[in-house]
Amino acid sequence: MVVVPAVTLMITIPVALFIVAPIGAYGGIYLANGIVWLFDKVGILAGFLLGFFMPLIVLTGMHQSTSPIQIQNISTLGYDYLLPISFCHNLAESGAALGAALRMKDKEIRSAALSTSFSAFLGISEPAMYTVNFVNKTPFICAMIANGIGGALTVVFSAKCFAFVMPGITSLPVYAEPGGGLTNLFLMVLCILATFVISLVLTYLTSSKISSNKNDKNNSVTGK
Repeated sequence: MVVVPAVTLMITIPVALFIVAPIGAYGGIYLANGIVWLFDKVGILAGFLLGFFMPLIVLTGMHQSTSPIQIQNISTLGYDYLLPISFCHNLAESGAALGAALRMKDKEIRSAALSTSFSAFLGISEPAMYTVNFVNKTPFICAMIANGIGGALTVVFSAKCFAFVMPGITSLPVYAEPGGGLTNLFLMVLCILATFVISLVLTYLTSSKISSNKNDKNNSVTGK
């Protein structure tokens, strides 16, 4: 009870501070710079690529590196173009978890999938990612594809976010133009709706039914 924790901390703290932390810090800087470069050069393709890889970026926590860019965009431009893609990502994870839930037989697992789908709908995608989508692979891939399409749509429609908020369904009001216009809000609704539906349908169509045996260690949605 004394030696093991002490030795563990003696090993992990230096590794975290001197190896993992610098890698994460510089990785975040390069990621942020790369995103800005992509949007300057390739537009729609940048929206698709960022959307497609956003689930992996969130999975590693690297999405936090884009927050300074978003804040700076809002302070200098009056809007941000990255938050709409993050918004689409949450709806992609929500749709994938819901699509998986519709294939599940076990009530407890289906209930977990439905609850995490709802949390992603509100703006917290990690429960859906770690509990349902990433574990079962197929829903995660479907979410990536759907969010790639959604990200491209945000660029096509020039969707903007006018305040720095958590990208969930309750943040929709900040997508209305400061002058009271609703065009941007309407376009953002189209983007998230398309992303959600594509993710849900793809997951449902490409996933086989989950085992009805809740004790089965392979209780997951597997690709056909």
